[in-house]
Amino acid sequence: MGYILRGVTFKASNATCYPSLREITFVAGTVFYNPLTEHFYETVSSSGNWSSAKSKAALRSYFGKVGYLATMQSAAENNFIWKIMNSAAWMGASDDFAQINDAVGSTKYANQSASEQKWTWVTGPEAGTQFSNHRTKISGQYSNWNGGEPNNSGRSEHVGQFYSSNGGRWNDLNIASSLSNYLVEYGGMPNDKTTNTPISSRRIAVSGSSSGVY
Repeated sequence: MGYILRGVTFKASNATCYPSLREITFVAGTVFYNPLTEHFYETVSSSGNWSSAKSKAALRSYFGKVGYLATMQSAAENNFIWKIMNSAAWMGASDDFAQINDAVGSTKYANQSASEQKWTWVTGPEAGTQFSNHRTKISGQYSNWNGGEPNNSGRSEHVGQFYSSNGGRWNDLNIASSLSNYLVEYGGMPNDKTTNTPISSRRIAVSGSSSGVY
């Protein structure tokens, strides 16, 4: 590990990098670790519709942690995911009554009219949790809809799309539409294996510099 650390460089986001302790985390594989959520994330390049992406995400795993289409619970988490993206991707949100019923495990809505615009996380630990009613955020929940969205264009847009532009805002899209990527999150599921440790963190002392480059 010492040899790896000697070759590490990083650049501060400010012009001046003040002296302090910093923590660098090394993660096995190509996923990204978020210390705020303690979850892992990756953008998978695979063209297909939302249903296909949901199924594929559920078949993925990372060191014993089950994969699912990503669910965003805060602005910090949303921003983290946005920064690892290079193209719009599917996420785990839907107002489709069949998807919500499946996530809840019972018949919550009898038809699409009943579930319309009741946007709900249908994947991951938050499956079955409604986060917005049309464009109105549910108290205690997080949403980041793009301006004018969700708009249910053509009365057929019932799944969530995460933009790689517009500050990581969201859009509703037709479930049959095709995107080239989907977002996978790992962590927080009840059947995860938590004994595996695919990360290693080290604290390093940093001296101040006007350049901000080390």
